[in-house]
Amino acid sequence: MQTIYTKNELHLGDNVYCLIMFSKITDYLETNNIKLNHYCDAQHINQIKDFVTSENINILPLTEIPGDVKVYNIWVGSADYENNWYNSLEKSTIPGMYSEQYFDKFLCRFYNNVLKTMNVPVVFDEFIFDDDRTLNDLIVRRKNINEKFNNKYENIDVLIVNGAPQSGQYNYNEKLWDTNLILLSKKYNVVTTKKVEGIICTRDDDLSAKDIAAVSTNAKKIIAIDSGVSLGLFNKHTIQNAEIIYYLCDGLRCTCSFPNFDSTKNIEEITSLILSDKKESFTNYHLHNYSLIYLLFLVLFILIVWIKREFIYNGFVRFKKFMKN
Repeated sequence: MQTIYTKNELHLGDNVYCLIMFSKITDYLETNNIKLNHYCDAQHINQIKDFVTSENINILPLTEIPGDVKVYNIWVGSADYENNWYNSLEKSTIPGMYSEQYFDKFLCRFYNNVLKTMNVPVVFDEFIFDDDRTLNDLIVRRKNINEKFNNKYENIDVLIVNGAPQSGQYNYNEKLWDTNLILLSKKYNVVTTKKVEGIICTRDDDLSAKDIAAVSTNAKKIIAIDSGVSLGLFNKHTIQNAEIIYYLCDGLRCTCSFPNFDSTKNIEEITSLILSDKKESFTNYHLHNYSLIYLLFLVLFILIVWIKREFIYNGFVRFKKFMKN
């Protein structure tokens, strides 16, 4: 059996990226009888194993990397690849160099290049965790969690991923966040991932990153700081079901192409919007829907012109005669 060796020495979230990519090649690995050994920091192994989609994929500690094999470093910032995260940031300022305005599209391009380097002939264009091979495990997991905790996580109005990020991607003001989350909890059923006094928290029940991804599949609204745990939101169920996902970080990387993602507001603006019961106006939603509206208007205009073509032509002829006179 062929074995592919990969590693990511960074944080939990950096490895969740890898597992999302692995979910895209599960069929290829199993069809071709290929084993994939992925090495990471031992403290993250249990949480990362949750995202494994095949028995062909093994998660192992960095200390067990063999010394006599080719190991692919698949961290998004790896200098092994010309189009890594840092180079992409530099090149994105040059018009036409790369088309990504969205972080998820960068991840598609980066990992497609990694797969090409590994001689894995798979290409994907959506960076979304695919649990089809594990029979919609996220939905089953959510049901099991709620059976265990008496539907505690079933009817979430606002799920808030408020853990402090580990890579400096967001300037986190804990006091400001706590103040706003308490305001939201007075009106809505709120669940956080980092404890705030008086609010239900996933840490109360030791829920893992995959568990949080599971309960997010039924949350009406989501507020998330870009972090390891928030990457579990990149799954088809949450993206399809959530009314809106406010995704916060500093800089380009938080802007995603998913139509219900909004990365343009701060926590105070978000709190005000939700408390006022106003329908959220989020950037990506408008980009997608305005295009559709313009297209419909164009089709309607063409249809009217076609139906009234004789009337329009006769009017044009009369106008020409009038002008000659």
